[in-house]
Amino acid sequence: MNEKQIRLGNLFLVDGAQFEIDGHKLYDLCACTTCSDLIDGLPITPQLLLSHSFKQATDNIWYDFQDGSYLELREVKDGWHVTLGDSPEMSCDEEQRIGITTIQYFHQLQNLIYDMKGIEI
Repeated sequence: MNEKQIRLGNLFLVDGAQFEIDGHKLYDLCACTTCSDLIDGLPITPQLLLSHSFKQATDNIWYDFQDGSYLELREVKDGWHVTLGDSPEMSCDEEQRIGITTIQYFHQLQNLIYDMKGIEI
């Protein structure tokens, strides 16, 4: 696990159990040089996404940012492909879509959404 990916509120697996990072746990991790070896990424599943306000569509799962844009996730062989979609007001296109990246773990999705929109999920 790369310690630089850890943020407050991120979900991880520790000894097989779901674990949310808070201030005390983050401090303990920073003080322990081998603690990052105990933390595993929490794999993204449809159930996990749906429990965090994502919505199921026919062939994808998506998150509505409530500003005309959305994040779409499609399961692929090596993880989840993430696409940002937008319904622009000042464009002749009905919709604009940008493929962003492929991710595997929920903390990567949390960080991506926070970096793009400042929203914690």
